[in-house]
Amino acid sequence: MKSYIRFEYEEALSGKKEVLASQISLLQLIKKTKNYRKLRKQELILKTKLKRELNRLNTEIKNLREIFPEEAEKVKNKVRKKRVEERRIKDIEAQLKEISEKLAKLQ
Repeated sequence: MKSYIRFEYEEALSGKKEVLASQISLLQLIKKTKNYRKLRKQELILKTKLKRELNRLNTEIKNLREIFPEEAEKVKNKVRKKRVEERRIKDIEAQLKEISEKLAKLQ
């Protein structure tokens, strides 16, 4: 024995509308999910390329540092010597000023 349920026309129409709206929502969700996966895949590819490029640049920098370590040290030493010389000049000027003041007091 099969039993049937009878719907009124408006109930059936609203049920069909709800089913169609659900189908639209599901299709939109599927579309967004596919787009997300596509974008995520692109992101991972770009991240991998970026990581590879950064590693390559890091290796190049290390190689350059091995080639030119003496030059870097020379530059650092020159800067240090220049600072020391500037301090000496300032000290000498301060001493000259102090002696000049003492001479001025004596006269």
